[in-house]
Amino acid sequence: MCDNQNAAKARVQALQLDEQSGQLTAVSENLVDGQVQDPLLLRGYELFVPSTPQRVTAFRVSDEPGQPPLSLVGSNQLEEGLQTRMFLMAGPGGQVWLAGRDLRKFRTLANAVELDSGLTAEGIHTQPIRLLEDSAFLTTRTAVSDSTFFTRADREQMQGIWRTAIGSRIVALAPSAGGESLLAITDYGESYRAPFADMQKPGFLVESVSRFRLPDKLASTIDGLVLNDGRPAAWAGLPEPSMWTFTTTGQLEQRWVLPGAPQVPPVTINAGAVFALPGRLHITGLSGGRTAEDYLSAQTQDKQQPWKALVALSETQILAVTAANEFVRVEYRDTPRPQLAELSVTKFPHTIEVSPTAANGYLFAATTDGKLLMMQGGSLEILAEAPLGGAPSAAPRSAGDVVIVEVAGQAAKVFRMQGGLMQTAELPLDGFALAGNPLVVDDGLLVARTDGMLAKLDKAGVPTGVSMSLGQAVQSGPARFGNQIVITGMDGSIYAVDPALRR
Repeated sequence: MCDNQNAAKARVQALQLDEQSGQLTAVSENLVDGQVQDPLLLRGYELFVPSTPQRVTAFRVSDEPGQPPLSLVGSNQLEEGLQTRMFLMAGPGGQVWLAGRDLRKFRTLANAVELDSGLTAEGIHTQPIRLLEDSAFLTTRTAVSDSTFFTRADREQMQGIWRTAIGSRIVALAPSAGGESLLAITDYGESYRAPFADMQKPGFLVESVSRFRLPDKLASTIDGLVLNDGRPAAWAGLPEPSMWTFTTTGQLEQRWVLPGAPQVPPVTINAGAVFALPGRLHITGLSGGRTAEDYLSAQTQDKQQPWKALVALSETQILAVTAANEFVRVEYRDTPRPQLAELSVTKFPHTIEVSPTAANGYLFAATTDGKLLMMQGGSLEILAEAPLGGAPSAAPRSAGDVVIVEVAGQAAKVFRMQGGLMQTAELPLDGFALAGNPLVVDDGLLVARTDGMLAKLDKAGVPTGVSMSLGQAVQSGPARFGNQIVITGMDGSIYAVDPALRR
């Protein structure tokens, strides 16, 4: 039995059962370094104890009279102390494998535990090790990715045999050239092509089209966007801030090096993708590999104000919000040289913590004191406001003549733009969130929640009573590609959806 004594020590006890009385008595106890949060492993007369951070302590077990029940052999731990769940599997010759951060192998010696230098199945392990014949089967993800991988490894040689993704986080979706397929870019650097003709059939994509190399020791998530010319792209921050663009056939086109780590998600205009980097706005992905001058932000008390949000106002203009709630309007210009040029700087009289949203020539901002503001996109003149009844929990979402704001994570309030933000409905969230923007269909709007529930609204934003569930959580959607409406499931499945929500 094991219990944690404090943050630095855990106690391992050997208990003896009196068969007549049924009473348990502690006959031995030993302390191990760290805390024990995962199951111990007993194989024959060897006991292995996993403890933080990524440490294995071995004991020899004896039931011989006059011998201690537990005798310490030794302990060892991984080179870095990143803590994860730990799963142990023992083998012959005093070997034990630890699936925690990567798959590692230990071996018990006479009075020590030796750590083998080999490693495989890199990443954070999420399930116990499964053994079939001489192969170990392992389930992993990375610290900065939601994708899940299934690996077959040779546990003796500590080498991977094959790896496949069993759950993919898709960061960008775009139609292929010709419009016959859907391109999907994943957060592990691979692109896939799914023919629209196959959307109605069950199946798996097993071959990627192209891939890019993820930076070593990646410390930020991989996210994505679609440029206005149709090219899908992925981007990352530290340690090597970059954007990777793909052609409309899914082939890797180019890596664009960023001069700093993005502080907020980028936006796209016709010229390329605009990133908010420390002290500057930077545009990249320009046609022909061209470069443009950055917009350099002003300093306040010898410090650069970090960026809070980016919004694309038009095909050439961007709105950047600073931590001091200044609204900076910037425009891309080709002449006299490619550059991001300042148009105006406005001190916004309200505090916002979620990004504004631009639609139909207007700018919508949800303030921390519970108001939805509708502004003219060019002058930022406030045209209307509406009470939210609480703090917004996400950026306003728009489609058609409707704006939807999630309030305190409890409900989504629906407003019509026409007539000055009249509230038309309140949608229950039931502890979930909206998945992407609403989608305009012929007779109304489709709205999705992250739990996979879809609802249909009329053009004024009033619920029609028509709804359906996908049966699993979703990453994003709904989105229209040609005549197809698709939603991406949490495991990377792509669902074709009937706009009438018929199954």
